[in-house]
Amino acid sequence: MSKRFNRDVELMGSARLMKDGSVIVDTDGSIKADIKDALASGKIYVGNASGVSAEVAMSGDATLANTGALTIATGAVEDSMIEGLADGEFIIGVDGTAANNAKVTTSGDATIANDGTVTVTASTGAFSVGTTFTTGSTTTSSGAGAVAITGSIHEVTTTGTGDALTLADGAEGQHLHIVYVAEGAGGDTAVLTPTNLAGANTTITFTDLGDSAHLLFTAGAWYFLGGEATVA
Repeated sequence: MSKRFNRDVELMGSARLMKDGSVIVDTDGSIKADIKDALASGKIYVGNASGVSAEVAMSGDATLANTGALTIATGAVEDSMIEGLADGEFIIGVDGTAANNAKVTTSGDATIANDGTVTVTASTGAFSVGTTFTTGSTTTSSGAGAVAITGSIHEVTTTGTGDALTLADGAEGQHLHIVYVAEGAGGDTAVLTPTNLAGANTTITFTDLGDSAHLLFTAGAWYFLGGEATVA
């Protein structure tokens, strides 16, 4: 704690009054530095190598404003300085400000393990749990049955006349190319009935080998964009 003295008071013992108004008291060890009334803006007192207080500005990994606000330099915080996270927990932004970052764990339709593995635990869309999506993948079917919606191309092989094919709803913006590639005997056909086909039509018929249908799923229905298959 600094001590102030009226200049009209005589200082006794080892106490000395300096020209700049500072006082040095070195008899009892309670004050061993030059404590001044004035301190420059943003400066703090720090003992120097000689054991004497000196005015310095905080620098390095942090700076200190004259308001008392401490600012940590970019990149100064290392992993070892961060508070630990629980198993599977991570930090997520709340409103775009670091002050409101929150520690959370994944929930809802998926969870994440501490090794980064994501597990889908539920499904709220058109695809069942465990569905695998691969860009540019091709699926196939033979005879009557469902046309897969997990790839971008589906190849149809018929086994008779009027093989009944079904098509479930896809994901918003999904494209699907259905191609008639093989038949069991001459004159085979396949009739595809999507769960939802846009417009007044309800079926897409594949009559000749090479017939195709390019479909887009949007607004809750499959839209026929082109191909040799017949829409009716």
